Amino acid sequence: MGIFSRSKPPHRKALVAAAGGTIAGGSPANPDAIMRRTEDWQRRVVAYEKSIPEVGHASQFVDNVMGKVKLVVTVDGEVNEMLTAMLKRFPTGRACRNMFLVGEYITAFNFDKKTESVEWRVLGKDDYEYRPNKPLKVRDTAGKMIELPSGWAWYRTWRPDTSNMYQAWSTHQPQLDVLEALYVHQLADTAVATSRLAGAGILYIPNDEFVDMPDLDGGEPEPGSQAHFEMRLRDAMQDSLRDRKAQDAIVPLVMFGSAEYADAIKHVLMERRDDAEAYASRITSYRKRYGGGIDLPEEVVTGMGNTNHWAGWKVDQNTWSYYLEPMGEITTEAIDTNFMEPIAEALNITGEIEVKIDPTKAIVKPDRTDAATRLYAAGALSGQGALHYAGMDEKFLHPSANDPSGGAKTQPDGQVRMPSANFRDSEGETVGARSM
Repeated sequence: MGIFSRSKPPHRKALVAAAGGTIAGGSPANPDAIMRRTEDWQRRVVAYEKSIPEVGHASQFVDNVMGKVKLVVTVDGEVNEMLTAMLKRFPTGRACRNMFLVGEYITAFNFDKKTESVEWRVLGKDDYEYRPNKPLKVRDTAGKMIELPSGWAWYRTWRPDTSNMYQAWSTHQPQLDVLEALYVHQLADTAVATSRLAGAGILYIPNDEFVDMPDLDGGEPEPGSQAHFEMRLRDAMQDSLRDRKAQDAIVPLVMFGSAEYADAIKHVLMERRDDAEAYASRITSYRKRYGGGIDLPEEVVTGMGNTNHWAGWKVDQNTWSYYLEPMGEITTEAIDTNFMEPIAEALNITGEIEVKIDPTKAIVKPDRTDAATRLYAAGALSGQGALHYAGMDEKFLHPSANDPSGGAKTQPDGQVRMPSANFRDSEGETVGARSM
């Protein structure tokens, strides 16, 4: 039995081993082990959103852009103002943010028939508790779980999983390993940075010059001993930080000794080794992988997009159509089926009801100033149209700019001239004219 034998001398202890952790499924590459890691994937994603800047920025982008949209209800193609007003306070941004991160959310609402107004709540994974055949519990303002108040109703909105249609899915589920790698590398960089503050290092001094003597009566170390020098060095280093006017901050602590031991004195810093280039390369690679795997353009995560474009939390038409609109349609379809149709039936409103998204405030208007100016110069666009496409207020337009004969003029020299453009101030007075 060798080292494990206790029957024969010498009586050696049994071998003791320890490990940092184990995976119950065996090999971490085993499909069963991978599935076990994804069982609680939604709570892990929410935790990563709070700790990884790239995930937090992407989810905040969805929240801010979708928070600008307006929900509109139509009946047989015509806008119904009363039904539309019921959705005025619906938190579309929070709903789409939860759909983006974890693929589901709970919508709770309270409809007041007297005022025909609706109070909405969009509940994330930590905002509610649900058990079969039990009332839904929600988190109150004090953080406690209470039963959903009387009069409130609720429904669940989710993106069905491929293998189980009753489970939620989002693009973050298959990216758990990428998110974990991002988080681990973030911790590694923090550990490298804070290792400089972990301690002042180790000062190694040969003890040939100092004698290890016992303390004097009263507990003070004997002058010239190792303990005495250690005490003086410790006080000098602390006092120089506490009081910059102290003597220790100006005059160094003098130590005399034999020259043969001078080279043996060493100061060992307790810093971790750092390969900044390798770290930056890995982080960039993980950021690109994450950016390429979510339902958003990669530049939202990597920060490579136009700053003017993203700073206002607005998107162009393609980004809206390809990425955000499909996410919003899941929410509108759920509202239509679970809320709007029953409400319309209770109010005796007949016809084809549809909840639509008006993204006017969320989409950046393209700058058509140059094109409008050229068309106006060619006589193909009126002055009112030119101001409209330039994004200016048409009420200050001079009447002559809309004169049918006020288009472009061809001069004797063959050059095309625009008519004089007169502008009015807020009082209606002409403040200037120019020829182009």
